[in-house]
Amino acid sequence: MIIESKAPTRVDFAGGTLDIWPLYLFHPSAVTVNAAISLYASCVIETLPSGDNRIKLISRDIKR
Repeated sequence: MIIESKAPTRVDFAGGTLDIWPLYLFHPSAVTVNAAISLYASCVIETLPSGDNRIKLISRDIKR
């Protein structure tokens, strides 16, 4: 099975990731300013042959 996903890249100007649950619960008056841009992050997850329980992480952009 192959699962592919992509999402717009997020640029944080202030507040970092404080708008993500549950972080905002610890900082109720925090303000976050961010934007999504037209550069996408992507990921492909592929199962290995049956019986192979290894997990392989491959970063194609840095060839590791």
